[in-house]
Amino acid sequence: MTVTLPDTKRLLVWRHAKARAAEPHQSDAERPLAPVGAQAAAWMAETFLADPPDLVLCSPAVRARQTLDAAEAIWAGAAPVRVEPDLYLAEPRELLERIGRIGVETGSVLVVGHQPGLGELVSLLAEDGDPAALTTFARGFKTAALAELRLDIRSWREAAPRCAFLAAFSRPALP
Repeated sequence: MTVTLPDTKRLLVWRHAKARAAEPHQSDAERPLAPVGAQAAAWMAETFLADPPDLVLCSPAVRARQTLDAAEAIWAGAAPVRVEPDLYLAEPRELLERIGRIGVETGSVLVVGHQPGLGELVSLLAEDGDPAALTTFARGFKTAALAELRLDIRSWREAAPRCAFLAAFSRPALP
């Protein structure tokens, strides 16, 4: 039996939602979501993340995990999650290297993490994009924003600068 691999991969890049300010003696990684951040994460998950990806890579920071919790509530365990310490405040080249180690059978991946690495990763990968997505992205990768990239590759090892199309870029729109 021959397995046919798709010729494109889908990469979702989600910046954590708005966090509370650090309390005395609290590390940056321990900062939880602010109430408005929890609301934004839930809205983004309900609006843009109804279908679970094949794999989730998440920073161990509390605010990143709580952002992801909003999507996991919808998916009910349908997406495997890997919380990886190296994703905390990772640089774009580190993120790209990690993406390159994803199994070839994985078609879609969600990365949940932090600025400036995520925004720089999207800039590094996106050769072109939907005009509306490019315009919104140019205004900044604000908290809870989500980028959707389409990569014309068969293996994640092929992910490289300028290999992707920015298909969508969304930011929270709360009432």
